Amino acid sequence: MPKTQRFMIILIELTLSAVLFGQYPLLGELSHKNPVFKQLQADIDQFFRAEANNDLYPRLSIYQIKIDPHFDMLHLSARLNLPYDSLVSLNHLHSLELTDHTPLLLVPNMPGLYVPCNPESDLEYLMHSWRDFSDSPRITIRHSTENRDEEFYFLKGKKFHSMERVFLLQSFFRLPLEKLSITSRFGSRHNPFDNHLEQHRGVDMAAPVGTPVLAARAGTVLDMGYNDVYGNYILLSHQGEYQSLYAHLKIIKVQLKSEVYSGMIIGEVGLSGKTTGPHLHFEIRKRGEPTDPLSLFRM
Repeated sequence: MPKTQRFMIILIELTLSAVLFGQYPLLGELSHKNPVFKQLQADIDQFFRAEANNDLYPRLSIYQIKIDPHFDMLHLSARLNLPYDSLVSLNHLHSLELTDHTPLLLVPNMPGLYVPCNPESDLEYLMHSWRDFSDSPRITIRHSTENRDEEFYFLKGKKFHSMERVFLLQSFFRLPLEKLSITSRFGSRHNPFDNHLEQHRGVDMAAPVGTPVLAARAGTVLDMGYNDVYGNYILLSHQGEYQSLYAHLKIIKVQLKSEVYSGMIIGEVGLSGKTTGPHLHFEIRKRGEPTDPLSLFRM
């Protein structure tokens, strides 16, 4: 039987087993004394032999692992003998950080990229933007913690493109306005109201009232409302312990705790709060500390 046909049969079997059973074996101790871990490693070894010698691939299987707080993604990848590309793509991760928000990770026994058929994050939209999936097999995975089935394109043995890797390893933000003129930069400046020297925590971007304001990155609406200084404002929370603030808005177009995607219209430029003219005051914070937005923009 040709190699491609054998592989397609394996994928069909995985799809059926994932839908029917939905619960995957739990990896315990990452040691060859553990029979579950030993089986995983045997499958991965068989995969690499198949790649090198045009031999049979293992049947594609999924395992689960509880996050060890002492592990980071690079450590976990090395212990499992799996590229982090496979773990990140299969688990909808946006960075290499392992947090308490992902207590269980899905672990495949075959290296490759697991690209969600319906992208949700900036990284996943990037993966879809230039790849052709017309010849890529689709598999169904049960996310037991979310109690839902999800379809992925499986790109056997593939890894992240260099641009995807840069996107994953660094924190990029897009411009919050389509067209803008920066009138005040991050850092020390004279306050426009009393001329006192102060630390400007963000950048000011001049634009006409009503100009759409865009989410600079995918995230969650952490806070919103009115402040005497910021006027109408929105505070978004992002992966990697980042936050972005949008102030002096005319209109807020999102709801508290709602999810936003990169480039989504979240408000309009206005004159609310303490301001000398229509503009967007924009901040990026890392663990609560202000960071120069111009150093993080993806231009």
